[in-house]
Amino acid sequence: MEFGFLLQFHDAVGDFEQEKFELQKTHTRNIQQLLDETNQRLEKMESEYQAQANATVSAAREAAFLSLFLEKNYCFIVCLSVCLSVCLSVSLSLSLSLSRTHTHTHIHA
Repeated sequence: MEFGFLLQFHDAVGDFEQEKFELQKTHTRNIQQLLDETNQRLEKMESEYQAQANATVSAAREAAFLSLFLEKNYCFIVCLSVCLSVCLSVSLSLSLSLSRTHTHTHIHA
């Protein structure tokens, strides 16, 4: 009878060890799945962050370029306006001089 009990005990221990092994495999598989899902979420978050960072840098560059462009064009327009004023002034002076010269020529003739 003692031998039969030892066999039953040995079988029960074997079953317990097999169940323990299966639980460990399931646990390991679940942990690996959780790690894989976490890594996928992290990769997605990193990708989204990088896209947002690139968009921010691009927008900042465009704003800086536009600011510089407007600043340079403003200076150009101011310079052009000054040049046109000088040209008009010179043109009026020449026109008046020519008009006076023309009037003096007709009077003396």
